[in-house]
Amino acid sequence: MLTRIKVLINRVRLRAILYWHRWQISLRPARIVRIVRSRRFLLTAYVMVAVLLAGMWWWDSPFRLQGTPRLQVPERPTIEAPSTPELPDPPVLEPVIVTTPPQLAVEPPPKTPPATQSPVQEEEPARPVALPTVTITQLTKPIAGAIIAPFGFQWSATFRAFQFHHGVGLEATQGTPVMAAHRGRVVSIVKDDPEWGSMLTIDHGSGWQTVYASLARVAVRVGQEVTAGQQIGHLGANPPAKGAESPQMYFALFKDGESVDPTPMFR
Repeated sequence: MLTRIKVLINRVRLRAILYWHRWQISLRPARIVRIVRSRRFLLTAYVMVAVLLAGMWWWDSPFRLQGTPRLQVPERPTIEAPSTPELPDPPVLEPVIVTTPPQLAVEPPPKTPPATQSPVQEEEPARPVALPTVTITQLTKPIAGAIIAPFGFQWSATFRAFQFHHGVGLEATQGTPVMAAHRGRVVSIVKDDPEWGSMLTIDHGSGWQTVYASLARVAVRVGQEVTAGQQIGHLGANPPAKGAESPQMYFALFKDGESVDPTPMFR
């Protein structure tokens, strides 16, 4: 066995020596000068420099990391208090003089000592009630399907480029019921969005919001309170932003306007 290894090492050394001598013979100084001065070498060098500059520009360009347009999370609608109607001024009445008949003198009743009153205890001012803080650690899957479009930078078959995915795509078919991932209140329902189709937003408090896109029918209304697992609609066809991909439902989680990966929270 050792003899075979030594023979193999000697063969490799001999071939390396032969290749080294051939390379020295083929790359003589005069030949190198002719190659450098040739038009092919200069053209190749110009092309390589142009490709290098284009790559440096693309690396620093904002278009390299440009992703899908970020979903605009609608703000909670403000309810204005109804204005009270102004009442007309009361009519001015003329003074009426009333004459009273003379009264007989009546002796005043005997004075009785005032009853002792218990001291009035002052009420303590009401303390402000702090609103409960909501922390989301678990989410109910809106659709019981596999995640085929993960969170983060992904290849978009529709736009033919890498784009940042602010949510996840759950595999499903049209007509599948869509459930609420957490209890909250419906704050927005957008229909026929140019990129995401019908889109529903639920506010969960403390800056947490969930977005459900690709809906065909919505079973709730704005201002309605929903619970985790409650049906909020049915899945429709892929929106224009997912037109070239397999059927899926787009789901996103936001905290104070920033997208969060919901994958570890699904139960």
